[in-house]
Amino acid sequence: MARLAFRYFYGQAAGSPCVSFRHNMPSLLLWSFHLLQTRASLPQPLHETEDGIFAPVQVALLPFHKNWAHLKKPPERFWIEVGMNNWDLSVHYGDFGEGDFVLGFEPLLDKYGERLASYRPTHSAGSGKFRALGRQHERGLAFPFAVGCKGMAKFRVAEEDSCSTLLPLLADAYPDVEAEHPALRNFKADCATSTEIRTVPCISLKHVIRDWLGGREVWFLKVDAEGADLAVVQSAGSMLRKIRHIQVEVHTGCGGIAPQFLNAPNCSSTVRFMRNAGYRCTSQDQGELLTDCGEGICQECYKNLPILNLLFIRQRIS
Repeated sequence: MARLAFRYFYGQAAGSPCVSFRHNMPSLLLWSFHLLQTRASLPQPLHETEDGIFAPVQVALLPFHKNWAHLKKPPERFWIEVGMNNWDLSVHYGDFGEGDFVLGFEPLLDKYGERLASYRPTHSAGSGKFRALGRQHERGLAFPFAVGCKGMAKFRVAEEDSCSTLLPLLADAYPDVEAEHPALRNFKADCATSTEIRTVPCISLKHVIRDWLGGREVWFLKVDAEGADLAVVQSAGSMLRKIRHIQVEVHTGCGGIAPQFLNAPNCSSTVRFMRNAGYRCTSQDQGELLTDCGEGICQECYKNLPILNLLFIRQRIS
């Protein structure tokens, strides 16, 4: 709008037989200043570096409450899902329903795109109909961001893309290492080696909860960040007290299996941090929630795999 107004005024001033250009110079400068202000408030345009082509795109609305303005009433509970590869929290968790709203984060663009493409607006049946910006379904948004890092970060994409991670992969650093896994036949090649390294935008949970959600409580945080789960949780900072339930994936000492990542926090350090932050650790046995993880939880296996999903429940509410 500023650009159109600037061009229109310049045509009037230059072409008018009755008014001199000098007489209109202050107004022209004012429009120029307004134009510069408008440009400064917009993201930088498409640009290229030696690593790739980058383009800022709008992924949601601000003020943030506009993203659920289509609902009959504002959400009562907020959920956050970090890592959405082939997973839909709203489908797999029976507790998610009317009154809930989820923010999902997935830095793999094809998986992010699949989530947006799966959205079927309730008011239309055709695939060519309008779909609201950033919506994965009527009660959720999706974002192509990594969580728990700052600025832009290197994201290592593996052949088995569910193994992709912000952390260095073992076989990248030690190509001759012997790496086996009971569930993946070609674990070293498919899961412990990066096929491509991409640059992805990052955000912290602190920013999401404090600035986007206005400090509202988060009912449930589900994290599957391939070795970076603890960093995701820690990125909440002072807003961690706003999260009621947290599910993280931890890698245990089961079977002495070679690690997939370098510099990943172990299970014990994750459990210790969460307990010190005021959370009680629970685990599941055949779908039944146990009262406490118990001693030795970080040495246990799940179906012969060195991976456990632990649920932490906040005990101190403030």
